[in-house]
Amino acid sequence: MKTYRLTRDARDACILHVFDGRTARLPMLIGSDLRPAWPMLTVATTLLLDYFEGEEQAEFKAQLMARALVHYLNRLGEEWTLTEAQFNDAVMSILVSGKTTIDDTANDLCIEYLGGRCRDTLRLAKMRPW
Repeated sequence: MKTYRLTRDARDACILHVFDGRTARLPMLIGSDLRPAWPMLTVATTLLLDYFEGEEQAEFKAQLMARALVHYLNRLGEEWTLTEAQFNDAVMSILVSGKTTIDDTANDLCIEYLGGRCRDTLRLAKMRPW
Protein backbone atom coordinates (compact mmCIF):
# COMPACT_ATOMS: atom_id res chain seq x y z
CA MET A 1 0.00 0.00 0.00
CA LYS A 2 1.34 3.41 -0.98
CA THR A 3 1.66 6.28 1.42
CA TYR A 4 2.19 9.87 0.33
CA ARG A 5 3.78 12.37 2.71
CA LEU A 6 4.35 16.07 2.12
CA THR A 7 6.87 17.89 4.28
CA ARG A 8 8.49 21.30 4.07
CA ASP A 9 12.14 22.15 4.52
CA ALA A 10 13.74 25.24 6.07
CA ARG A 11 13.30 27.21 2.82
CA ASP A 12 9.58 26.30 2.77
CA ALA A 13 9.99 24.11 -0.31
CA CYS A 14 7.67 21.10 -0.52
CA ILE A 15 9.16 17.62 -0.41
CA LEU A 16 6.91 14.80 -1.58
CA HIS A 17 7.72 11.31 -0.30
CA VAL A 18 6.08 8.23 -1.81
CA PHE A 19 6.38 4.97 0.08
CA ASP A 20 5.04 1.73 -1.27
CA GLY A 21 4.99 -1.30 0.99
CA ARG A 22 8.49 -2.51 0.05
CA THR A 23 10.57 0.51 -0.91
CA ALA A 24 10.68 4.23 -0.63
CA ARG A 25 11.17 6.30 -3.77
CA LEU A 26 13.54 9.21 -3.83
CA PRO A 27 11.83 12.26 -2.38
CA MET A 28 10.69 14.83 -4.92
CA LEU A 29 11.63 18.43 -4.21
CA ILE A 30 8.87 20.76 -5.35
CA GLY A 31 9.96 24.34 -5.20
CA SER A 32 13.37 25.92 -5.08
CA ASP A 33 14.86 29.38 -4.94
CA LEU A 34 12.41 30.33 -7.66
CA ARG A 35 9.47 29.23 -5.49
CA PRO A 36 6.69 28.46 -7.97
CA ALA A 37 3.45 30.26 -7.37
CA TRP A 38 1.49 27.01 -7.22
CA PRO A 39 3.63 24.30 -5.58
CA MET A 40 0.49 22.43 -4.51
CA LEU A 41 -0.66 22.26 -8.14
CA THR A 42 2.60 20.46 -8.93
CA VAL A 43 2.05 18.13 -5.97
CA ALA A 44 -1.53 17.39 -7.06
CA THR A 45 -0.51 16.75 -10.66
CA THR A 46 2.28 14.42 -9.53
CA LEU A 47 -0.08 12.45 -7.30
CA LEU A 48 -2.68 12.16 -10.04
CA LEU A 49 -0.11 11.05 -12.63
CA ASP A 50 0.98 8.35 -10.20
CA TYR A 51 -2.67 7.39 -9.61
CA PHE A 52 -3.52 7.16 -13.33
CA GLU A 53 -0.24 5.49 -14.29
CA GLY A 54 -0.70 3.10 -17.19
CA GLU A 55 -4.13 4.40 -18.20
CA GLU A 56 -4.93 6.06 -21.50
CA GLN A 57 -4.79 9.87 -21.41
CA ALA A 58 -3.36 9.92 -17.88
CA GLU A 59 -1.91 13.41 -18.39
CA PHE A 60 -5.24 14.76 -19.56
CA LYS A 61 -7.09 13.27 -16.57
CA ALA A 62 -4.47 14.62 -14.16
CA GLN A 63 -4.70 18.08 -15.69
CA LEU A 64 -8.50 18.14 -15.43
CA MET A 65 -8.59 17.04 -11.80
CA ALA A 66 -5.52 18.84 -10.41
CA ARG A 67 -7.20 22.04 -9.24
CA ALA A 68 -9.95 20.17 -7.41
CA LEU A 69 -7.30 18.04 -5.70
CA VAL A 70 -5.40 21.19 -4.67
CA HIS A 71 -8.48 22.34 -2.74
CA TYR A 72 -8.64 18.97 -0.99
CA LEU A 73 -4.92 18.98 -0.15
CA ASN A 74 -4.98 22.55 1.13
CA ARG A 75 -7.61 21.53 3.70
CA LEU A 76 -5.13 18.97 5.07
CA GLY A 77 -2.68 21.68 6.14
CA GLU A 78 0.96 22.51 5.45
CA GLU A 79 2.31 19.00 6.05
CA TRP A 80 0.30 15.80 5.72
CA THR A 81 0.34 12.05 5.18
CA LEU A 82 -2.15 10.26 2.93
CA THR A 83 -2.61 6.54 2.58
CA GLU A 84 -3.54 5.05 -0.76
CA ALA A 85 -7.08 4.42 0.47
CA GLN A 86 -7.52 8.04 1.60
CA PHE A 87 -6.18 9.30 -1.71
CA ASN A 88 -8.49 6.95 -3.60
CA ASP A 89 -11.46 8.34 -1.64
CA ALA A 90 -10.39 11.89 -2.52
CA VAL A 91 -10.14 11.07 -6.23
CA MET A 92 -13.49 9.29 -6.21
CA SER A 93 -15.22 12.22 -4.48
CA ILE A 94 -13.74 14.60 -7.07
CA LEU A 95 -14.97 12.37 -9.90
CA VAL A 96 -18.47 12.10 -8.40
CA SER A 97 -18.76 15.85 -7.80
CA GLY A 98 -17.51 16.49 -11.34
CA LYS A 99 -20.11 14.14 -12.80
CA THR A 100 -22.84 15.80 -10.74
CA THR A 101 -21.73 19.22 -11.98
CA ILE A 102 -21.71 18.05 -15.59
CA ASP A 103 -25.14 16.43 -15.24
CA ASP A 104 -26.61 19.56 -13.61
CA THR A 105 -25.12 21.79 -16.31
CA ALA A 106 -26.40 19.54 -19.08
CA ASN A 107 -29.86 19.53 -17.49
CA ASP A 108 -29.86 23.34 -17.25
CA LEU A 109 -28.80 23.64 -20.89
CA CYS A 110 -31.56 21.28 -21.94
CA ILE A 111 -34.19 23.25 -20.03
CA GLU A 112 -32.87 26.54 -21.41
CA TYR A 113 -32.94 25.19 -24.96
CA LEU A 114 -36.48 23.91 -24.61
CA GLY A 115 -37.60 27.11 -22.95
CA GLY A 116 -35.99 29.25 -25.64
CA ARG A 117 -37.55 27.20 -28.41
CA CYS A 118 -40.96 27.36 -26.80
CA ARG A 119 -40.65 31.10 -26.35
CA ASP A 120 -39.74 31.58 -30.04
CA THR A 121 -42.72 29.48 -31.13
CA LEU A 122 -45.11 31.55 -29.00
CA ARG A 123 -43.66 34.81 -30.31
CA LEU A 124 -44.12 33.67 -33.92
CA ALA A 125 -47.70 32.62 -33.20
CA LYS A 126 -48.49 36.11 -31.85
CA MET A 127 -46.98 37.76 -34.92
CA ARG A 128 -49.21 35.87 -37.37
CA PRO A 129 -52.29 37.90 -38.21
CA TRP A 130 -54.62 34.98 -38.96
